[in-house]
Amino acid sequence: MALAIAIGYVLACLVVLAASFMLLLFLHEMGHALVALALALVPGRVEVFIGPSTYPDGTWQWQLGRLEFCASRHLPDWRRGGYCRFLPAVTTWRQVFIVLAGPALPLVVASVGFYLSMQAENGMHRLVTLLFLFLTIVSTLQSLFFQPSGLRGSEGQLLPTDGQLLRQLLWSSPVERQARQALAYFTNKRYAESIVLYRKLLATPAPETIFFRQFIYCCIYLHSYEEGLLAEARFQRERAADYTDTDRSNGAVLLLYSRQLEAALAVYTALLAQEPPYLGAYNNRGYAYLQMGKYVLAMADFDCAIAAGAYVADAYCNRADCWLKLGQPTAAFHDLQQSLRLAPTAAATHANLGLYYLELNEYGRALSFFEQASQLGPPRPELADYIRKARQCLEATSGTGG
Repeated sequence: MALAIAIGYVLACLVVLAASFMLLLFLHEMGHALVALALALVPGRVEVFIGPSTYPDGTWQWQLGRLEFCASRHLPDWRRGGYCRFLPAVTTWRQVFIVLAGPALPLVVASVGFYLSMQAENGMHRLVTLLFLFLTIVSTLQSLFFQPSGLRGSEGQLLPTDGQLLRQLLWSSPVERQARQALAYFTNKRYAESIVLYRKLLATPAPETIFFRQFIYCCIYLHSYEEGLLAEARFQRERAADYTDTDRSNGAVLLLYSRQLEAALAVYTALLAQEPPYLGAYNNRGYAYLQMGKYVLAMADFDCAIAAGAYVADAYCNRADCWLKLGQPTAAFHDLQQSLRLAPTAAATHANLGLYYLELNEYGRALSFFEQASQLGPPRPELADYIRKARQCLEATSGTGG
């Protein structure tokens, strides 16, 4: 009888420990998320993952406003831990506050729970709250002072602990802080502020490869093509060992957008002629042909991009542009639907859907898609013209125009 009671107590303790661990993990990640949301410290959505690092099958998923939650239904997966993903805050104090909120919330809950249990009559609940408080303290110390347990993000990268993040935020060099600030601006689509910092970073001795790449992206988004081409030439010269086919293709994008179409075509053709070919060049070369009005050649390249699985959403979107210019709106709409399915937040797809509805004289829907495109992507001068045209047509057809 005594043995059975002892076994029962042991099993009860194990169940309590398992339940405490799950509650602790949930509270820790929700601490990061709720502080980020409640105090509006970061824009965009805030995602909490427990077990998996993406959204696979076999998970519980729910959404409340900007908060998205995903947890594995296979409870042993919770041993992997969890993490909270959000756009980086643009100031250090905000980032520090969000990081500290993770271990703080379970500590507060555990401490309050233990205090209340001690005020009540003696019972099993005191042991439960004491175990939870002990587990919370151990977990907090591990998170702040020890190495990560091996949890990896959606792209396979090792995720840092809260302590490692705090050390990066508070005890990094001026260049590291400036690089982090530049990346935060870039991630939050504040490209004008980001490019100012990347200019300073490129002026430092032996600038890192990532500084060149991010600066060139900023130049593309801000239409500063000449400055981007100068940086691209310097990148190729000073960081030749790190210069990839993707970097070469991005350099050709600068040529393409600065209307040096023949030069861009030459780069893309060379990328496709090499062994192994850079398949991403199909879509970009097709876009160059599209800008030159060579729709048959453009369509052929977009077909190749789709068949090769390279930039498929972009290829569908660009092929739809070809169909629209060839007077085939039905085929265009089919491709745009495919593009939207693959990339629901692609600004170019929304812009082309606006053009599609503009062709059908459905000005209200066209205006809606143009406005969504302006919110989803970097500024595009032609979008302002499309929005103005859609509004004028809408006012004219509704009888409210002057």
